[in-house]
Amino acid sequence: MWLRLAVSVFNSLGPRLQAIFDVIAFAQQVRCYDRVWDCCCDHGYLGMSIVNAALCEKLIFVDQVPHIAQQLERQLLEQPLLYPAERYEVLTSDASDLDFNSEQRHLVILAGVSGKTVVDIVRTIRKTHPLGNIDFILCPTNALFDVREYLVAKEFVLLSESIVAEKSRHYEVLYVSPGDVESTGSQLTHTGAMWDEKNIEHQRYLARIIAHYQRVVEGGNDDRAEGILQRYQSCFSR
Repeated sequence: MWLRLAVSVFNSLGPRLQAIFDVIAFAQQVRCYDRVWDCCCDHGYLGMSIVNAALCEKLIFVDQVPHIAQQLERQLLEQPLLYPAERYEVLTSDASDLDFNSEQRHLVILAGVSGKTVVDIVRTIRKTHPLGNIDFILCPTNALFDVREYLVAKEFVLLSESIVAEKSRHYEVLYVSPGDVESTGSQLTHTGAMWDEKNIEHQRYLARIIAHYQRVVEGGNDDRAEGILQRYQSCFSR
């Protein structure tokens, strides 16, 4: 059972952000990251909860939109008791341009952006920082198969995966590492091993995925669609 820490300020985090927060709380017990990077942070609710709960030595908020980063920094500075300045940094930057200290362990969070954006950022980070001291929590808004396909091809290791339902939508939260599968985790698959046939939300999510790829197959515009559809159709038969 993962440790769920109470967050006094943001006890109303939605299910998606709460699920990511819980993964981070669990991760810090076993892997001890020096820096946690909340990329594409938007309003910063997740990062602020992490800072308030002191889950890491330093949390770095990252957003490429200047006024979003500036507004967030003002909000943090207005409440120094809740958000001590030494525990965070706010950067206006593209997530793919970040500089990581090779002497530290890093956890990068990419949530609320498209699967294509997630793959592009992870690919760039891995190219510029190949040492293996950077792990990722990924929660894209779409194209999960494409994200998983990339991670499998690059031999990422699965540390945890889950499905989260929020406001009639479903998300996957993937915690992955470029490390050795034998010592750090399990093998990542293209469609996931977290499916529970008795879980109504899993049923709904899988039905939507299957319906999507059935439409793609009927449209005839993607040669991969039939194979992807067959993979998802077998998720409950394993």
